[in-house]
Amino acid sequence: MRSYLALAWSDADQSAIGARTQLYAQLRNRAEWACVISEPRFELYVRGPRPPAVRRFAGGYILGDLFGEGVLAADASASLTGATAPGLGARAVMAAALGLIAQHHGRYVAIWPDGEQTAVLRDPTGALEAVSWIRDGVRVVAGELRESLPAGLAPPLSINWAKVAAQLARPALIGERLALDGVTALPPGGFLGASGQVLRLWRPQALARSSWPEGRDQAAALAQTIERVVAGYDGAGGLLCELSGGFDSSVVAAHLGALAHADVHLLHFAGRATEADELNYAQRVADHCRRSLRTLALSDRPYSLIDLEALPSGWRPSMAGIDRHLDLAVAHEAERLGAVMIMTGQGGDGVFFQALTPWASADLQGRSLPAAERRAWRIAIAMATGVSYWRLLALEGAAGLGLGPRLGMPPAPWLTRWARGVARGASPHDWLTDLRGVAPAKREQIQALVYAQRYSGPCARSWAADVIHPLLAQPIVELCLRIPIFDLTQGTEGRALARRAVGARLPPQVAQRRSKGDLTAYYGRKLARSLSAIRPFLLDGQLAAHGVLDSSVLRRWLDESQLREQGGYGDLLQLLSFEAWARRWGEPVG
Repeated sequence: MRSYLALAWSDADQSAIGARTQLYAQLRNRAEWACVISEPRFELYVRGPRPPAVRRFAGGYILGDLFGEGVLAADASASLTGATAPGLGARAVMAAALGLIAQHHGRYVAIWPDGEQTAVLRDPTGALEAVSWIRDGVRVVAGELRESLPAGLAPPLSINWAKVAAQLARPALIGERLALDGVTALPPGGFLGASGQVLRLWRPQALARSSWPEGRDQAAALAQTIERVVAGYDGAGGLLCELSGGFDSSVVAAHLGALAHADVHLLHFAGRATEADELNYAQRVADHCRRSLRTLALSDRPYSLIDLEALPSGWRPSMAGIDRHLDLAVAHEAERLGAVMIMTGQGGDGVFFQALTPWASADLQGRSLPAAERRAWRIAIAMATGVSYWRLLALEGAAGLGLGPRLGMPPAPWLTRWARGVARGASPHDWLTDLRGVAPAKREQIQALVYAQRYSGPCARSWAADVIHPLLAQPIVELCLRIPIFDLTQGTEGRALARRAVGARLPPQVAQRRSKGDLTAYYGRKLARSLSAIRPFLLDGQLAAHGVLDSSVLRRWLDESQLREQGGYGDLLQLLSFEAWARRWGEPVG
């Protein structure tokens, strides 16, 4: 996890002078923070053994990794080199931010210092956190923070329990908003301008409305884009790739394995149950790449109260390290191998689109197809998705009226009536609004991308190495957003286009595999064994004390037989992450 802390102030604000001197001294006295930029009105601090790279760009600074054609090319920034953000003006800063999104990609935050009018851009993937506030005339911009800040710098934070309730009921909101009052959080693709308002410079809806260029080969374009994204890491130090044996992680592993100048290690989590055993597939991929495969056995050890209280969290609740034992084991392995990056296949099910949907039939509208072929496709889609032919016709008619699928999931039963009411009144995630002109099936893909934002939270892995999800890189996401769902799935097969694009780089058994290892039973057993710790953690916790949880309903659910019968393991894991987060922020900060 790359931590940073930026401070910007104005000479005109005399109140900032004393505060800045005090903060400078406090931060300098903390050995974990290193000042990498010190200017008359701006200072930038980083921490940890792998601080973010910092470089000048268009009158500001970029923190993190940046890729793309002509990265920081002279023709793109030469006219602005040396200029400061106040000298640029708001329009030039906005143009620089838009150009950054259009011409490059990566894991970055861009800052244009100008006192309280400092501008900030968070990249469209949201890989690096960006939270801002003003304290005593100083504009502060921060990433994830592992420790509390000096008292004079910390924001006046408080938990907004209504927002907590809304996010528990509607998890799509977690990646976009904070449930903390006192700071401003930038969503992925968000831009904090001089006015203090956050604008969204990147939205998937615009890409989903665009048409695919006629004559351009979709499979070839996808193959080239994946190769270009992964090739950006060639020459890196130690790369540890989590390889389940499923299609998505195998695609990442195969491309990493082909890099000529990268030190790549493959790591598989071995499940003991038959339904979770994918070792055979992972080994085939490793052999195909001519790379060795390391294995970690999934721990059946129950979670203790200490484990639950130590669940990692940041500005937002984090699901990235929710399996505490596995998270620590992978972090230890990364440190042992000297890995500086951990690669995953997360996000592929949404980007490549694994789920089959009857709404894909609506993509047939407007295509020049003979009537017999159109009917054949409808029949195939109906059979693959388990709906009738007449239901497909009804859905196509609804799509023609601008309607689409109902997005979101029902809230968990243990939320109080108040929490459910708050959730109903909360506005939806920005990416799930303004969907006019977006095909119905494409809306489901955008929802999958919303939920994928939860993969980037802090965890033991992210403190040990940079956790990277290549399939969620901006070029791959943008490309797949422009391709209709019917083409991504051929109507009847999850990841169909991706298999055609990169299947040749995988062992045939993996490329054509339709099944997937299922860890549901593993987590069910692990949670059932952990109920003696989970019960007091939740029933005596912050969420219950503040009226978010219905303790009587939750107590019935926290029963081994009830849990086995009703399931809901994902909801319970998410609840644990929220409670850990609430306990962190429930005390005064700083």
